[in-house]
Amino acid sequence: MKHQTYSLLLILVGCASVALAAQTPSSALTPISADQAAAIAVNRLEPTVDGVLLHHPRRTVEFAPEGVRLTSRRGAPEWRWALGEIATASGRPLVDSGPVAPVAVERDLIRYDRCAVLEEYRLKENSFEQLFVIPEPLPLGGEDLLVAGTVDCGGDLAENDDGWAWRSTRGEVTLGRVTVLDAGGEQIPARLEVTPTSTRLVVDGSALVAAAYPVTIDPEIGSNDYRISDMGGVGDSVYDGFAAAVAYGSLYNEYLVVWEGDDNSGGLVDEELEIFGQLLSAAGGGVLVNDFRISDVGGTGSAASRARSPDVAYNSNYHQYFVVWSADDPVDGVVDNEFEIWGQVLDANGGGLFTNDFRISFNGGSGDPAYDAENPAVVYNPSRDEYLVVWEGDSNAGGMVDNEYEIWAQRVYSTGILVGSNMRMSDMGGTGDALFDAFQPDVVYNSSDFEYLTVWSGDDNVGGLVNDEFEIYGQRTDEDLGGVGANDARVSDMGGTGDLLYDAFHPSVAYNPRRNEYLVVWQGDDNVGGLVDNEFEVFSQRMDADMGGLGANDFRLSDVGGVGDPNYNVAWGPEIAYNPPIDRYMVVWGGEDNVGGMIDGEWEIFAQMVNGDVSDGIGPNDERISDAGGVGEVTFTTYSPVVAANPQNGQFLVAWDGDDNVGGLVQGEYEIFIQRMDGMAIFVDDFESGETNAWSLTVP
Repeated sequence: MKHQTYSLLLILVGCASVALAAQTPSSALTPISADQAAAIAVNRLEPTVDGVLLHHPRRTVEFAPEGVRLTSRRGAPEWRWALGEIATASGRPLVDSGPVAPVAVERDLIRYDRCAVLEEYRLKENSFEQLFVIPEPLPLGGEDLLVAGTVDCGGDLAENDDGWAWRSTRGEVTLGRVTVLDAGGEQIPARLEVTPTSTRLVVDGSALVAAAYPVTIDPEIGSNDYRISDMGGVGDSVYDGFAAAVAYGSLYNEYLVVWEGDDNSGGLVDEELEIFGQLLSAAGGGVLVNDFRISDVGGTGSAASRARSPDVAYNSNYHQYFVVWSADDPVDGVVDNEFEIWGQVLDANGGGLFTNDFRISFNGGSGDPAYDAENPAVVYNPSRDEYLVVWEGDSNAGGMVDNEYEIWAQRVYSTGILVGSNMRMSDMGGTGDALFDAFQPDVVYNSSDFEYLTVWSGDDNVGGLVNDEFEIYGQRTDEDLGGVGANDARVSDMGGTGDLLYDAFHPSVAYNPRRNEYLVVWQGDDNVGGLVDNEFEVFSQRMDADMGGLGANDFRLSDVGGVGDPNYNVAWGPEIAYNPPIDRYMVVWGGEDNVGGMIDGEWEIFAQMVNGDVSDGIGPNDERISDAGGVGEVTFTTYSPVVAANPQNGQFLVAWDGDDNVGGLVQGEYEIFIQRMDGMAIFVDDFESGETNAWSLTVP
C-alpha cells in the first residue's frame, strides 16, 4: 500500500521578490538545488486548455481553475482541494476566491494569480507544497488571517502526531502540521483545523503586523520509500547494497541499519563487498556519517575477499551496537573462500570499539575452504551483558563431515571477548550424515526465564520425517547454552509428516515479554485450507515459554494471490519484531500479489501487523509498503526485508534492498531503502538531512 503526501506551506513576502519571480525564473539567477533538480527530473508538466496537468511516477495532479485534484497511481483515495476564502477571522473577504486559471511559471512551480495573493504549488520529488505569497500587507484591521479550503475525498480522516491523513484500504493522502516562522526565526502563533471536508488555517494577525518578512508557514513533510544507501552514487548499476539488517538504539532514539555492498569511495573497487552502516534518527531530522564502512575484509582495494549477510544487535546497558557477518577474511590463517563469522562492536555513534573485525566461528579450523560458517544472527542478553551469535555451518569436528550443515552458537562478552567455545545447537539427522541439514537460524532472549530460543529450517530423520522435508525447529538453552526442554523441537508441520512436497523455510522469532511467550513466523507451502503445492505463504506459531503451542496451529498470516494459486508467492522473509508498549507484532516479507494492479512476477515488500495474542490482524491485510518501479512493472524488484521495533513511540522501521526507476536510479542498481511505519499506516516521515547525496536526491 502506498501513501501519497500532500503538504501545505504558506509564505508571506514583499512585492519585490514576487515581481522578480514573475519576471525571471529563479533557476536563471542562481543554480538550482539538488532537491529542485530531483523534483524537475520526476515531475512532468503538461499544459491543458485551462490549467496544468502534473505527471509523476506515483501520481497525477490536475491544477484547474476550480482547484487541485490528486489521483494516486498506487490506490490512495482521490483527493480534491479548492480555495474557499482568504479573509479576516470574522469572514471579511480579502481576495476574490473564485476560479482562476493556473500557470506554470517555473519548471517546479504552479501559480494561481489572485492579485493581492498568489496561490502557488511548489513541486517536490515526492510531494508538493502549497504556498500563499502576499506581495504587501493585507488590511486585516487587527484581526487574524484566515485561509479556508474545501476537501473532497473518499478516504476516512484520521489524526496522528504528525498531522492528518485521508485513508483508504490501499493508501492515504497526508497533510502535515504547520509551523510559522518570520524572517528572523521567531515563531508566529497559528493553527490548522482539519475536518473530512475542510481545512482552516488561522494565523495570528497581531504577530503578522510585528513580524519580519518574509513569514513562512511550513508543515512537517516527508515521503515513503527512503533510500539510505548510495553505493557508487546515483545511476551506476556496478555498485550495490544488499541484505540489510536493523536494530533500534534507545540512547539517542535512533536506528542502525547495516548491509553488505560494494562502493567506489575510499579506495574500494567493484565487487569488494564490505559491511556498511547508516544511523537514522527515529524522531526525524538527521543522520550521522553517510554509508560508513564497518568491516575491512582483506584490506582495501581487493575484491578477493567478501563480507556478507550482516546482522546487528543493540546493547541496552552500555548503548553500543554489535555487528556480525560472514566473510573469507585472510587473517588468522583463513584462506580464500573459507567463510567464517566475524564481529565488530560499535559505540552509539557508529565508531569502532575494542578489537577490529574479530573472528567468532572456527568451523573446520583454519585454512580449509571446504568448511564454512554463514548467515549469522545475534541477540543481546542484558542480564549477562553479553551477546549470543548463532549461524549455520559445516565442520569436521565430533564426527561431522563436509556439507553436514548444523546450527552453531558462540557467547560474546560486550567487549568482544569470546566466552567459551563454539557450541553445536542442532543435530539434524544425527552426526556424520550430510543428507540432513539445518539452515537460516534466528535467535531471541527470554528476559523472564533467562533463556535463549534458537529457531531454524531443517530436515530430519525422526518421527516419520524424510530427507528434504524441511520444517521449522527450535531449541531452548540456558544462558550457559545448556539445553532446556525438548531437543530440536519441531515447530511447523507443513503438509503433515513424511511428505517432502511441502516445506517451511526462513524462520524468524520474536519474544513477547508481556506474555512471556514467543511468536515464530516462516515461509512455507501447505496442503490445508485450499492451499496447493508451491503456493508459498507466511505462517506463524504462537508458543508459551516452554515452546508449547498456543492458539491456532501453523496460523497463516498472508494470502498473496488468494488461495489455491501457486503463481503468487512469498519469496523473501518473513521477518518479525515485537513492540511491547502497544503489544503488537509487525511481520514483513517480500513477495508478489494480484491486487491493486500488481501482476505475476512483480516483487514488492508487504507487511502485516497482528495483536499480541495473534487473534487478529491490525490494519490493512497484506499491506504493500514498497513500490519499486511503480505498479504493473516487473523490471524493478525488492528483496530481503527486515524490521525493528521502537518501543519509545510504538513505531517500526522496515528496511530492504532493491532497484527503482526514480531519482536517477537505473535497473540493476540495488540500494537500501527504508520505511517507517506507525501502526499499519505508512508514516509521513522527516528522516531528511542536509546530505542530499544520501537523502533528498533519492527519495522516490
